[in-house]
Amino acid sequence: MGEAGKLLAAIRDWVPGFVATLGGTAVVLGGLFTWLGKRYLDKLLEAERNRNAAAIEQLKASHEKQIHVYKAQFELEFKAYQEIWTAADVLMDDVARFVRLYQMVELPNGHGEKRKYAKAADAAFFAASNKIRRYRPFIFPTIYDLAIAHAKACKDEIDAFFGAIKDEADHNESYSQVLAAKESKEEIHEITEGFWKLADCIRDRVASLSVIDA
Repeated sequence: MGEAGKLLAAIRDWVPGFVATLGGTAVVLGGLFTWLGKRYLDKLLEAERNRNAAAIEQLKASHEKQIHVYKAQFELEFKAYQEIWTAADVLMDDVARFVRLYQMVELPNGHGEKRKYAKAADAAFFAASNKIRRYRPFIFPTIYDLAIAHAKACKDEIDAFFGAIKDEADHNESYSQVLAAKESKEEIHEITEGFWKLADCIRDRVASLSVIDA
């Protein structure tokens, strides 16, 4: 028998004598059950408070876990964007330099200045592409696609510059330094547009990460 059942059994045994002593059955029972109702209501409220407290603690723990996971995600993703952007920026600088280098005449005692810059740009490409791929699982897909596209466009321009250097060294009559410089300027203009598009996408993503979705 539960607590409520024991209480009712005690009342059943106690009420007749109490009523006989004081009289006024209706009044007595009315007051008695008002008192019992209050006690019952108090017990319900206390139980509800306990349940609510437990629910609140559970909700708090769940919320704290979400915050912890979100914080870890933000820190990792933000770090990835910082490193990817830095690598892309170095690569962009190296490739943008080609516009001036195309117009430079490589003197016999120049110690291969053009090739030196081309190799530096090539190394910057591999550093950027490796960084992008390493962070692929942790970054926004659109940013990954834009970063890879920018790196590939830079690589194409780097390879073209290596080809121009070879044509110059071989004195290829079909090679035109003026035409090559003009084409490079146009290509690098498009590459730069992709570079700034990547910057805008990273900025928008970081801004969205800064606001926790309620």
